[in-house]
Amino acid sequence: DKANDEDKKRIEKLVTTFVPTFFGLDQDQLQARMADIHDPASPNEEMEEESVSEEPTVNRTRRIANGKKGNLLRGVLERKAGREDTGRDSKESTPEISSMDEDTANSNDASNEMSRATDPADQRWMEYPVAGPVDPKKPYPRDVFNLYGSLNIYCFVRMFQTLYERLVNIKANEKQVHEDVSRSSQPKSAHELNLTDKMPSDFFKEIGPKASYYRQVISMCEDVMKGKLEMVHFEETLRRFYMMKGWQLYSYERMLSAITRFALNILVSDKSDKSLEIVNLFYSDRARDETTHDAEINYRKQVDKLAQREADIFRIAWEPRSSTATIAIFKKDDPTFDVEVMEAATKWSYYISSYALRDPTEGVPGDKLRFPFLRRNLPTPSATEDELNNLYLPQFNEDGLIMRIKPETYEICFRDPGTSDWFLHDLVVEKRGTSGMEEVKRERKARFEEKWGLNSPWIKGMTRTEVNTTNEKFRKWVDEGPEAGKEEAIKTTNTTGNEADDEAMMEL
Repeated sequence: DKANDEDKKRIEKLVTTFVPTFFGLDQDQLQARMADIHDPASPNEEMEEESVSEEPTVNRTRRIANGKKGNLLRGVLERKAGREDTGRDSKESTPEISSMDEDTANSNDASNEMSRATDPADQRWMEYPVAGPVDPKKPYPRDVFNLYGSLNIYCFVRMFQTLYERLVNIKANEKQVHEDVSRSSQPKSAHELNLTDKMPSDFFKEIGPKASYYRQVISMCEDVMKGKLEMVHFEETLRRFYMMKGWQLYSYERMLSAITRFALNILVSDKSDKSLEIVNLFYSDRARDETTHDAEINYRKQVDKLAQREADIFRIAWEPRSSTATIAIFKKDDPTFDVEVMEAATKWSYYISSYALRDPTEGVPGDKLRFPFLRRNLPTPSATEDELNNLYLPQFNEDGLIMRIKPETYEICFRDPGTSDWFLHDLVVEKRGTSGMEEVKRERKARFEEKWGLNSPWIKGMTRTEVNTTNEKFRKWVDEGPEAGKEEAIKTTNTTGNEADDEAMMEL
C-alpha cells in the first residue's frame, strides 16, 4: 500500500545516501558501477516506467541510476511488502509516514535549531586570543572522519559491514572458482558413464574464462528473494564452489532484513531516539575536509544531547588512507581525542578548546576538583527554562577579566590590572550595595520570627501573659532538663489546688 511504498523509498534513500557519504564516494559513480547488477524490471516496474514515459529524459535516466531496478535491498523491501498484510502492526510497518524528503527537511530544521542552540560561541565562557602561541580555531586537514552515533546507527553500520565482508570473501574466491569450474568441465570418463550428478553449467548460467561468478552469485541472491530460485540450489552452489566461505551467505536474507529494520528505526525517530537528526549532523560534518578541535568537540556535544539519556555513544571512525573503519564505545565523560598520540602543540590546542567550554574539561577527573561555590545553589538538572529565569533573571554581567595559564604547570595567573568579571542576579537587593547587607539580614530575621514565632498555630486563643509563661517554662525545661519541668508542673498543680481551697472557705 501507500505507506509501505513510502517506507521503501525512505529506506532506499537512506542507504544510497549514507553509504557513499560515509566512505567519501561519488554517488553518481557508485550508482553507475552498480547499475548493471540487476535483473530486467518486473511487470509492475515496466508499467511504472510506461506511466511516466512523458517525463523528461533526465528524470528517466536518474530513476535507473538511482537503483530503482532490482537489487538485493529492493528484493528484501518487495518481500517485506508482501508480508505487510500479516505484519501491519509490527515495528517494521509504519503507516501514515511522510516521504523521505519531508523527514529530511524536518530533521534538517531540527538540526539547524540544535546547531544554533549549541553554537560554540554560546557554549564558551572565555575566549582564547588569536595572537597566542597556539590558535585552537585554526583548521587542520582531516585524516580520519568520525561518526558519533546511537545504538541504531551502530547496528545498521555493523550489520552492513558484516554483509559486505562476507560478499568480499565470495569475490576473493573468483580465481579459485574459475579453476574449479574449468577442471570440472573437462571431459572425463565419469561424464560418459553418467556417474556425475551435476555439471558446473547446472549451477551457473554462464561459464568460461570471461564469466563473472561473483555477479552470478549476486543474481542468485536476488532470484531467491524473488522466489525464482530455490534456496536449496543456492546453498548447494555455495557448498560446491565456495566450500570455505560459502556458508557465510546462508543467512544473507536475515542480514538484509536486519539492515532494513535498523534503517527504518533510524528513520522513525521519536523523542527518546533522534537517530535521523544525528545522521544529518554527520552529513554536515562529513562535508568538511578540514576541522578544528572546537568543531569536533561541539559536534560530539550535539550528538550527546540528541542521544538517549544514559545511553552510550558509538564513534565509528573512517580512515581513507588505509580504508579501515574502527568502532569505539564512548561514555559521557570520555575524552574526544586521544592525547597519548598528540604532539605538544596539538595537545595544548585541544586542552584550551575543552577548557574554554562551559562543560567540564575533558580528561580532568571530576573527583579531584574543588568547586569554588556552593553546589546546593545550583539548579536541578531537570529545571525548566522558566524556573531558571525566575532564579537568575534579571541578570547583569560584564566579561573583561584577562587571565594567563602557564603551559608548564597549568597555573592560572591574573596579572592584568583593571580587568574584572562581575554579574548581578537580583537588582532589588544588589543595588543597595554592601552597606545594605545588615538591613537585608534584619528583614529576613523579622520575616522568619513573624511566620514561626508570632503567628505559630499553638498560640492561637492565648493571651500575651500565657504565651510568655509557656515560653519561660520551655526555656527552663531546655536549660535545666526534664526534671525541672516535672517539678514546675507539680508546683503549679499544688498552687492551683490551694487557691481552690481558699475560694471555697471564703464562700462559706
